[in-house]
Amino acid sequence: MSDSVTLVTEDDEVVGPTSKVEAHLLSNLRHKKSPFPPHRAFSLFLFNAKNELLLQQRSGAKVTFPGLWTNTCCSHPRHEPSELEVDVGRGEYIGIQRAVSRRTAFELGINESEMQVAGAENEREALSGFHVGSRILYYAEDGGKKEVEGGATGEKPVFAEYELDYIVFAKMEDP
Repeated sequence: MSDSVTLVTEDDEVVGPTSKVEAHLLSNLRHKKSPFPPHRAFSLFLFNAKNELLLQQRSGAKVTFPGLWTNTCCSHPRHEPSELEVDVGRGEYIGIQRAVSRRTAFELGINESEMQVAGAENEREALSGFHVGSRILYYAEDGGKKEVEGGATGEKPVFAEYELDYIVFAKMEDP
């Protein structure tokens, strides 16, 4: 959880970095005087040659929604120049595509070169197999991790997601 994520406006203008924990703390998102803006995220839907979707069960160590079944890979671009490169008007999402490749390799153990377009002459071509289909703004409170108020029985959620989420599609012969 030490990577920085990128806070953005609802129109995807960069506000600045924050930690993953700070971005997901429900108390920050509900703060009445200065609520946190959304942060960038992505959701990868990876299909095989038979058009079957690869699902994963989220790690129990995840801060939000641990243990739930979800699409192939959900994560965040890092707040660093190489993963900040996004130009929606021109349809260029190289920063998002880099993040998708990096996190999918880490979370699923799929070698990055296996996910890239074979014979590509440059990085943009190599990552062009990650198709950004859309982006959505969403908010969800996680009921999984809770705290007990003052030792009483009243439980409340600790974490939530408020994300501008890039929806990414890809296809591999045999993921």
